[in-house]
Amino acid sequence: MLRVPHPIFVIHNLLNEARIKLEKMIDRFCDDYSLSKPRIYRREARKNYLSLAKSKKRRKKKIRKTIRKQLGYIKRNLGYLEKFMPDGYALIAKEIVLLEISRKCWNTFRHMQVMEVPTHTAYTLL
Repeated sequence: MLRVPHPIFVIHNLLNEARIKLEKMIDRFCDDYSLSKPRIYRREARKNYLSLAKSKKRRKKKIRKTIRKQLGYIKRNLGYLEKFMPDGYALIAKEIVLLEISRKCWNTFRHMQVMEVPTHTAYTLL
């Protein structure tokens, strides 16, 4: 039997992937420029992601709560990267593209959350 991904799960995976990419960028920044690593709540974010990914019944309330938390983790990571930029630390070309995609992803899903847009319209917004 072929499984077709549900729009909620696609959104959830996109947010998780964006969060992981941002964490890797922060790690590279801190390692290359010998900065202290900020708190990014990696384990908590992964635990939160897996709680929805592994659940059999995905209730509307749990979906909204998980997406809201993932958006918060992404926003925090974007904030850390934006703090590094004015201090003269630069991203490499590949990371600039990933950062812009992560920002667009965060803006899109944040807009959907605030406006209470149905999740199946995410494909048209991206």
